[in-house]
Amino acid sequence: MSTLTVSNIKATGETASRAVSGVAAAWAHTTDHVIDDSFNHSSSTDHGTGDYTLSFTNNMANNTFSSTANASQTGFRFVTIYQTRTSSSGHGLYIGNASSVVDDQNIMSQTHGDLA
Repeated sequence: MSTLTVSNIKATGETASRAVSGVAAAWAHTTDHVIDDSFNHSSSTDHGTGDYTLSFTNNMANNTFSSTANASQTGFRFVTIYQTRTSSSGHGLYIGNASSVVDDQNIMSQTHGDLA
């Protein structure tokens, strides 16, 4: 496999280019805690009601990456991202509603940072 090194990238049909550093390092869509589409995610682990870990295929270069996530089931949901500052191999998610931690069928996660 070849490596293409660039500082900016522009997709076919786009009018503006963007810095490569702004492209997501990982993203995932899960349905019922199973990854059904992703980039740089190897697995999803269910630790119990509303508690999941998404593991990266390729680790981040350090522990200062930034992740966001949302859940799309009907009704208000919150998603809390957690990660230990000693791990660059993935991040955890807590899903809940206004009164408790709950399971959710559809979860989307995006991570930005430098790959190792």
